[in-house]
Amino acid sequence: MPRILETISRQLRWDWQHTNTGENKNQTAWWGNYEPQWDVMDAKIASLVCELEDDQWEVKSVTPLTSSRYTGVGLDNRGGGTTVWGGGYGYATPVTVGVIVLAQRWVEVSEDELAQRSRERAERQASQATAARRAEHDRIMALPIKASGIFSKEWVFNGEKYPSEGAAVVARKSLAEKALG
Repeated sequence: MPRILETISRQLRWDWQHTNTGENKNQTAWWGNYEPQWDVMDAKIASLVCELEDDQWEVKSVTPLTSSRYTGVGLDNRGGGTTVWGGGYGYATPVTVGVIVLAQRWVEVSEDELAQRSRERAERQASQATAARRAEHDRIMALPIKASGIFSKEWVFNGEKYPSEGAAVVARKSLAEKALG
């Protein structure tokens, strides 16, 4: 029986939480920790590990999904010449908000299943190619046709000049039809 390599990807995301650990006596500044929701992150990872183990997947890569968080602090200077060290500044921190896990496994399939998968792949590729050609056709049909100038009798389409608007429309249609194949 033939063996094929299957690949899956899973995306895990979790939120972060800010916990205040202190503030100054005027309550104009706070500090604290910015950390992931550990219980949510642990539960999602544990669930993924169970899924991968049950179906004998091998993890091939783990890519972190990053973001950043910032805090801005305004300078309250109404009291005359008083300032605060670092007033008007804040801080920023990069955080990992999730991961993309790529896993693979070898699977033995029958000849019939292999042929079926090959047909499905060919159909999927043909469908994608048709969609790409249709998108290119639509992009070309959306290109503008403009008069060359205020008093000019020439029309411009795709950087080329035409003696009439009709000729430019025909050129655009012809180019769009070529895109369809």
